[in-house]
Amino acid sequence: MLLAYDTELRLQKEKIGKAFALDAWVVEAGPDYFDDTVAGMQKAISQAKDAIAKRNTQPYQNTK
Repeated sequence: MLLAYDTELRLQKEKIGKAFALDAWVVEAGPDYFDDTVAGMQKAISQAKDAIAKRNTQPYQNTK
């Protein structure tokens, strides 16, 4: 989801995607699963940041 959102933001920046913003993101977990869910989300966010940093920064659309 985070990688897809990053792509959407890049498309918006290049004026080839519809403008929208993600205002909230809710992950539900009951008390028995809360700690594991938090740890899993932290890991996913870290992995997404690493993947985004490695992405090609060339524009999606050739403007020439």
